[in-house]
Amino acid sequence: AFANWSGAASGTNNPTLLTITGSTNLTANFTAAAANVTEYFDSYNNWNGGTGWSGSWTTVPHSGGTVSISSENPYQGPYHLRLADYAEVQRDANLSDFSTATLSFYWTATKLKSDEAFYAEISANGGSSWTRIFTANSSNYQPSYALFTYSLNSTYRVTGFKIRFIGISKNDSSDYFDVDNITIVP
Repeated sequence: AFANWSGAASGTNNPTLLTITGSTNLTANFTAAAANVTEYFDSYNNWNGGTGWSGSWTTVPHSGGTVSISSENPYQGPYHLRLADYAEVQRDANLSDFSTATLSFYWTATKLKSDEAFYAEISANGGSSWTRIFTANSSNYQPSYALFTYSLNSTYRVTGFKIRFIGISKNDSSDYFDVDNITIVP
């Protein structure tokens, strides 16, 4: 992506007008464009699928919870990510090349009771601290897929970006939180 001019011209206007009166050096400076970060869950148990991520999905063990790649009712393609009960899954991405970034995913949740919830949280420091950006609970659960989008400010456009999905309380075994088509685009 074009960044700026240096030498006989300066600034970021593109195009720019330059009058040549003799020997002139002009440099157009560019920066690498950030690539999309995606996960579509197109294959079963593909914990390192997608593009642009820094590593694989990591499950964090909690008593009574499960995280799986399921074929039951995906948003798109053959599979999606499913959390049940007290479950947690995380993944890292390097967003330091992003000048802007929007995180989005499709989600659905079923039969949540008043003491049950699932969250999406993000971290700018590799998981040392978390910011909650999304909650699915008994007041907003969706029986069919809904789109969630979140603009990532400069705090989160860093090397140590991390996202996690987590369930709290001990949900009963028929309560699920499904996520599909997770993307981060510049």
